[in-house]
Amino acid sequence: MYILIYNFLSKIKYILLYILIISVSSHAGNIKIGTISIDPTTEIKRITPLVKYLAKHLDIYNINDGKVVIAKDAISMAHYMKEGKVDIMIESVFPSLLVNHFTDSKILLRRWKKGVSQYSSVIISKNDVENLQQLKGSVIAFDHPYSTTGFFIPKTMFFENGFQIISQKKSPNKIIPESIRYIFSNSDENTFFWVIRDIVKAGAMDYPSYLYYSEEHPNALKILYKSAPIPRHIVSFRSDISPQLLEKIIDLLTHLDQTDDGRLILKNFQNTLKFDRLPTECIKQMESFKKTIQTYYREYLK
Repeated sequence: MYILIYNFLSKIKYILLYILIISVSSHAGNIKIGTISIDPTTEIKRITPLVKYLAKHLDIYNINDGKVVIAKDAISMAHYMKEGKVDIMIESVFPSLLVNHFTDSKILLRRWKKGVSQYSSVIISKNDVENLQQLKGSVIAFDHPYSTTGFFIPKTMFFENGFQIISQKKSPNKIIPESIRYIFSNSDENTFFWVIRDIVKAGAMDYPSYLYYSEEHPNALKILYKSAPIPRHIVSFRSDISPQLLEKIIDLLTHLDQTDDGRLILKNFQNTLKFDRLPTECIKQMESFKKTIQTYYREYLK
């Protein structure tokens, strides 16, 4: 009886060892962090210390180096994740949810970018504009097509409040009195100064950026709308990443702020304060945003 039990346990031991070997070998090579940007050089410089740190502590999974992968848009990032070219994505809410739609990525962590866990979107204008209704028949500025606070949140607000909002490209020479037309500025700085210079009637951006640019131009502009807070940045993981590797990476990221080396890496990563698990209320918010995308942004899902 003892011999039978011993043989059985020995077989279990080798089965478990085999599973571990397969798991480790399947992750051989690099750990890859991805983001979406039109400035690859800057992003690679920012993220490289973080991905190198992860690689250094993942040698048990036969990972010996880290790599930063930059995509031009959410569709490209989704392809990279499906192909295993990206393991972790660090991005704002809107592109993260688009990638989730195509890849079923795991949205699990929150990044406290620039020291904050959440932020809001604002629509700004000159002081003579009294309300959003007065934007009808005019042109406003959004940031870029994948911006969360500079496009997704404010455009959704317009949709949900019954405004007709269309791209200026679709009717460049036609004024539709009841509609609001938009163009892309490609930066919060451009948006702020386009409003000041009357290039556009109003603009959308994140609240911290508005405060920053307002320091040199106090009382020049006003806030017409401010959204509810949303997560500052979120961390997604490839859907088929192994549970063991996933938990190890989560443990490394969520404890970065507890060591001197980790805090230095975070500071150099745009003054990130820490990573933490996405709170329940944020998870519910993500589910609501998924429905919003299905309703108003179906052209992004093709």
